[in-house]
Amino acid sequence: MKIRRELINVFFIGLATILASSCFKDDAEERLTDHDNAFRTLKAYYGITEDENIGDNIYVHFTYMPDTLTNDVMKPDETGYVVLDYVGLNSNLEVFDVTRQEDADEYDLYRSDVVYGPIRMKVNQTFPGFYKAIQHIPEGSSAVILIPHDQAFLNYEPLVYEVSVYRAFNNLEDYNNEQFDVYMDSLGISLNDSISGDSGAYYKITDEGDSIPDLEIGDSVTINLHGYYVETDTAYVDAFPGRQFFPINESGDNITFAMGDIMFPITAIVNDAIFEMKLGESREVISPAEYAYGTDGFLHPYVGIYIVPPSMPLHYTITLDDYKKSEYR
Repeated sequence: MKIRRELINVFFIGLATILASSCFKDDAEERLTDHDNAFRTLKAYYGITEDENIGDNIYVHFTYMPDTLTNDVMKPDETGYVVLDYVGLNSNLEVFDVTRQEDADEYDLYRSDVVYGPIRMKVNQTFPGFYKAIQHIPEGSSAVILIPHDQAFLNYEPLVYEVSVYRAFNNLEDYNNEQFDVYMDSLGISLNDSISGDSGAYYKITDEGDSIPDLEIGDSVTINLHGYYVETDTAYVDAFPGRQFFPINESGDNITFAMGDIMFPITAIVNDAIFEMKLGESREVISPAEYAYGTDGFLHPYVGIYIVPPSMPLHYTITLDDYKKSEYR
């Protein structure tokens, strides 16, 4: 009897497994059918043709192409970089992600603690459908990218990205040097005005201060600070000096901290600059990425969006407003 009961239990377990597998299969087939229907609807909505299939059922439909486009116009390769804007939409044409603030306002996605504007990204650090498509879009062009679920996030949801590619480059160092040189010239900063040490950071005094505070590690200072990305092309940057990453909300731009502390938005370069400043002095400071947030950038702690993108040179406007010597010395 015991053996018979065990056989019966095995039978029912096996039957339940078969039924469950059948249900899962039916559900998967239904979801795939819904996906394919949505995919065809999106193709028709955007007027996408079969000629625009770049492979893997990914489509690139151009909405703007420069009149002067030649074979010399840069396209990013898999290990290259792009600066672009995008609007991301799901299969119901509901917007879920944007780069521009005006789009965030329009689609009720705006957050006061997010930095908006065109983003710089490494091509192969995006998901497969996106990085395969973006390699087909020359700089200066705009396109609609249609991506099937198996090239996106595998949840049977096709995705649409409306993108504008402003720059494409494969050598990040050369690009950053180009941006840095434009910044130096625009701000009138001399190569002779370098911050002490080997940081490769430079400054320009815009307001002379009074007394020298002789600051040491641990002393409290209060500064007025604004921080910007070193990006210069007005085709994708609204105005010089670029996109502001601090302050990023209504909390203000005055910061009090102890010298030597490293915490957003205070970097080692900000500390180094202040050590050389007089009370009341204001400076423009530009810093290479490796002495700011480096290849990691600075990621928003809650929403997974970069406040400072990876490998981004920075520009600071700093005024030393007050200081207090440490009591523990």
